[in-house]
Amino acid sequence: MRWNSLPSWILSAGCVVALTPAAPVYAAGCAPGATCLPTQASGAPLPAQFVAQCSGAFPDFVTSPATVAAVPATGPLFKLSQNYPSKAPADDAPWLNIDFAAGVRGANDYLYALRDYAFDGMIDADFKPELNNVRPWFHMPMMNFGPNAREPMHGLTTERTLTGPELGLKAGVSVHNFAVGFYNAAGGVTIGRVWKTSSPDVSKAQFFQGAMAFKILFSTAQAGDFQGADILAGAPEWTIATSSGLQTVRLMQMDVAAVDA
Repeated sequence: MRWNSLPSWILSAGCVVALTPAAPVYAAGCAPGATCLPTQASGAPLPAQFVAQCSGAFPDFVTSPATVAAVPATGPLFKLSQNYPSKAPADDAPWLNIDFAAGVRGANDYLYALRDYAFDGMIDADFKPELNNVRPWFHMPMMNFGPNAREPMHGLTTERTLTGPELGLKAGVSVHNFAVGFYNAAGGVTIGRVWKTSSPDVSKAQFFQGAMAFKILFSTAQAGDFQGADILAGAPEWTIATSSGLQTVRLMQMDVAAVDA
């Protein structure tokens, strides 16, 4: 399955930083872009319980030494897109010109407009915002802690586990799922206002007209996990790093969300 063949029905190592309300303070001997400084869960250096990478004020990921050790020397390593804009570009929401309530045709056109906008430049960039020359995309910061934290290769976080017969899985079979989300410039404005300092200002957590986000979800489901045909046959694949080593996951779904009055 190619990325652009997604039908509308499934659109549904660095620097440890101590953030302060002023400028970020970096651990001794560490600068943005340095590689794999061992940290504690709090971000304090040593003992080596965790490893952090930071390419900006917020860590790209915080993970266990075992997980980051699984990443091939050639990478990739996830980079948090965090240069949040102060202002969104004008006329950057083509879906707003489509009436999603105009029957099946209108709903499909609306979803495809969101999908095409999201994929524009991102497929060629392998969903790395820093390589997308079409438009900027941004990640949500601070998704680095707990059992569902970002993995270090693609920034995927753990989603809900599926257990058969859900989604056509064999009864009793459970599969793990992972996802990463992206926000357009309008959405990035809101994220930047909320996370202007290390203490989020939830009073500014209101996305406005033109903001949109999309999330691509991957699954560990294999062909033999399904009751019938492999519904993920031919889907795009990624390799991710886990505490037990590298794992191949396949694209299962894409979610979209948009603010539309």
